[in-house]
Amino acid sequence: MRTVIAASFLLIAGTSISFAQQSQGDAEAGKVRAYTCAGCHGIPDYNNVYPTYRVPRVAGQNQLYLVNALNAYRDGTREHPTMYIQAASMTDEDITNVSAYFSGLGADVDGGSDTGEGAGAEKAAICQSCHGPGGSQSITPDIPTLAGQHEDYLAHAMHAYRNGQREQAVMNTFAQQLSDQDIKDLAEYFADQKSNLRDLKIK
Repeated sequence: MRTVIAASFLLIAGTSISFAQQSQGDAEAGKVRAYTCAGCHGIPDYNNVYPTYRVPRVAGQNQLYLVNALNAYRDGTREHPTMYIQAASMTDEDITNVSAYFSGLGADVDGGSDTGEGAGAEKAAICQSCHGPGGSQSITPDIPTLAGQHEDYLAHAMHAYRNGQREQAVMNTFAQQLSDQDIKDLAEYFADQKSNLRDLKIK
C-alpha cells in the first residue's frame, strides 16, 4: 500500500502543475450558474435516496477536485442521475466557474484539524499521506478535503471505491483492503475533524 501511494505522488504532482496553468475561473459567474445546486446541496442534511446518504458539503471543497467530479458526472464515469443531468448542461467554462465559486465559500478555521484518538485515528494515518493532517489539507487541489464531510457520505464514497463504482487507481486499491468496520471507523474519524467545509448558502 505504501508503495502504491508513493508512486501516486508523481501522478498527483503532474496534475497539480497542469492545474496551475489553468484559469482559476470566474466565481461571480459561477455563483449565478450554481443557483440550481442549492436545491440539494443548500439544504442542511438533505438526503440522497437509494442509497440513502446526506449529499456532500461542497462549500470550501478543493477546486480541481470539484472540476474533476463534475466532469466525471458529465461523462458518466461517476454515476448519479441527478448529477448527470446537472453536469451535462454545463460547459467546461461553467464547470470551472462553479467550482471556483464553491471552493471560495469555505469557513475560516484556525488551528488546523483535531488529531483524535481511537481506531479511526490509527487507521487514518495512511490517508493523511494525500489528504493531509486530519483530512483537512490535501497535498494537491485534485484531492478532496475529507475533514468535516458528512459521515454517511464518506462511507458511501469508500464503499463505491471498494466495489468499483468509482474509479481512481489509488483509492480503488486502498478501499479494497478495507472492511465494513474500517470504513465506518474512518468515516466517523474524518467527519469529526475541524474543517473549512460548510453547508452551501447561495444568496
